[in-house]
Amino acid sequence: MAPTVTQLSAKLKTGSKKMSPPTRGTQSGQVQSGNANTDHLEWNAMLEGVADYSSLNFSGAGCKQNGALKFHLQLPEGLTQVEWVSLSAPEAIFSTANDPSSEKVDELKLTLQNVDVSESNQILTAYMMVSWNENAIAAGTELTIKVKGEQDEPWTKVKTVGEGGFTIEGGKVTSLKLNNADWDEPMFWGGDGTESTPYLIKTVQHMRNMNDLISSHAGASKLYFKLVDDIDMSSVSDWQYKNNSASNNWPIDFDGNNKTVSNFSMTRYSASLFGFVCGSVHDVIFKDAVITAGEDKTSGLLAYQAGNGTTACSISNITVNGLAVTGGTGSTGGLVGTLVNATVRDCTVNGLTLTGSGYAGGIAGNMSTAVSTISGCTVSGASISSSANGVGGILGYVSVEGASVTNCHFLKDDDAASVGGNAAVGGILGRGTSTTVSGCNAEGTISASGTYSTNEAYSLAGGIVGRSDSGTVQNCSFDNGSVTGTDRTGGIAGANLTGAGNYSNCTVGSHVTINGGTITGGILGRNHNQGTIVSYCDVKANFSETSQRNCI
Repeated sequence: MAPTVTQLSAKLKTGSKKMSPPTRGTQSGQVQSGNANTDHLEWNAMLEGVADYSSLNFSGAGCKQNGALKFHLQLPEGLTQVEWVSLSAPEAIFSTANDPSSEKVDELKLTLQNVDVSESNQILTAYMMVSWNENAIAAGTELTIKVKGEQDEPWTKVKTVGEGGFTIEGGKVTSLKLNNADWDEPMFWGGDGTESTPYLIKTVQHMRNMNDLISSHAGASKLYFKLVDDIDMSSVSDWQYKNNSASNNWPIDFDGNNKTVSNFSMTRYSASLFGFVCGSVHDVIFKDAVITAGEDKTSGLLAYQAGNGTTACSISNITVNGLAVTGGTGSTGGLVGTLVNATVRDCTVNGLTLTGSGYAGGIAGNMSTAVSTISGCTVSGASISSSANGVGGILGYVSVEGASVTNCHFLKDDDAASVGGNAAVGGILGRGTSTTVSGCNAEGTISASGTYSTNEAYSLAGGIVGRSDSGTVQNCSFDNGSVTGTDRTGGIAGANLTGAGNYSNCTVGSHVTINGGTITGGILGRNHNQGTIVSYCDVKANFSETSQRNCI
C-alpha cells in the first residue's frame, strides 16, 4: 500500500481546556478568553508515510502539524476593550482547513473575550490556530489588520509585505508585530448617519471627520451626528470648517447629547465651528472657547450664518461657559454671526467677552433676508462692545420685518454686564425693523457714545432696544443698571424713529440711572410717529442732572 497522509491522526494540545475536535476547520469558532491566553489552541498532528497502520509500523513516518498566528499589537490610546482581531488580504489566500483542496478565504478573524489592553500597556497578544498548509504571501501584498473595540467600527492598519514575502505555515508560531503608529481610527465611533443610528462622535478626529463629511455631502438627505463623550479640543490649532458657502444647504442634525466641547478655538476670516450650517444643532455644552475673525467677516461660535432662504436652521439648548469673540466689520454674535430663516431657543451664554466693529449681539449679530426668531435665551456676565450702529445684549440688528425676540434675558454676573457701541445700543436688541421684543429683561451698563450718522446725530440707547422702527416692545423690564447716551435715550427704548410703535406693560426699576443728555425719556427717549402707543408702563428710574426729559 502506498504511503498516505490520512492513515492516522493524533491530537496535541496546549492549555488545560479541550476545545473542538481536530477535524473541523481551523479558523471557524475560535474564541480567546483573556489577553495572551492560549487555552483555546488545539493543534492537529497527522502521520504521513505510514504504509499499513494495522501493523503500527511507523518506520520512516513523518508528522504534519497545524500552526498558530500570533498577533502582538501595540494599540493606540482610547482603545481598551477588544472584541476581535483580524488579518485580511486583497484576495483569498488563507487556507480554512488542513485539506489542501479546501476553500480559501481573504480574512482570518479571532473572537476575543475579557480582553482589556489598558491593563497591559496597550499591548494585545492574541493567538489563532491556522492550517498546516503553507500560506505564502508575496512581497508587495497589502495586508489589513483590524481591531474591534467598544466602537461599532474597527481600528485598521494597512501594512505592505516587504521584500522576501511573508509566510504563515504549519508546525510553528508565526508572529505578526505592530507598534502603535499610524493606526487608522474609525471615521466615527459608530453609526451610519441616519436618524435612527447617527454617526457617533467620541474624539477630536471624529469631529474633523464630521467637518469633512458635511462639506463633501452633496444631497438632500440630512446627516445625523451625536456626541457620546466630552471632547477637549485644546490640541487643535488648525481648525478649518469646510462648509463655507450658504449655497451648501445640505442639512445636518448635531446632537450634543449634553456633552461638553472644551477649549475650542479658531482664527479665520469667518471664524466658527461649522461655518455655514442648516438643519439643527442642539443639546451641547461649550467651555472656554475663543473665536477670532478677520477684519471684514462675520463670525460666531457655532456658525457665521445659520440657515438660508430655502433651508431653515434650528439652534436649541446650547450652553456656553466662557467665550471670547473678536469680530471684524461683519456681524458678530456669541453663537451665530447672521441668522437667516433660523430659530434660536433656550440657549445660555455665560461669561462672554465680545468685541467687533460690526453688528454685534450676545446670541447673534444680525437677522436678515428671511424671518428668524430668538426665544428663551440668556446672556450673563457679558461685556459686548462694537463701534457699529446696532449692538445688543441678545441681538445686534434686524433688517427683516416680522422677527421676534421673546423671553430673553441679559443679566449681571458678579456685577459684570455691559453693552456698548457707537449708536443704536440696547440691553436686548440694538436696532429692529417691525420687530417684536416680548417678555425680556435686562440689567447692566448700556451705553452709546457716538452718533448714528451725519444726518442723524442720535446716540439711540435703551435699556431694552436702542432703535425700534414700527416695532412692539411688551412685558419687558430694565433694572439694576444704567443707560447712557448723548441723544435719544430711554429706559426701555432710545427712540421710535419710523412707523408707529407699541410699548406696553414695561417697567424701568428704581435701581436704574439714565444719563440721557438731550431728549431723554423713562420709557421712550424720542417718538417720531404720532401713532405710537405707550401703555401700562412704570418708571422708577433716576435721571442724571444733565438729562433733559423731553419724551415719555
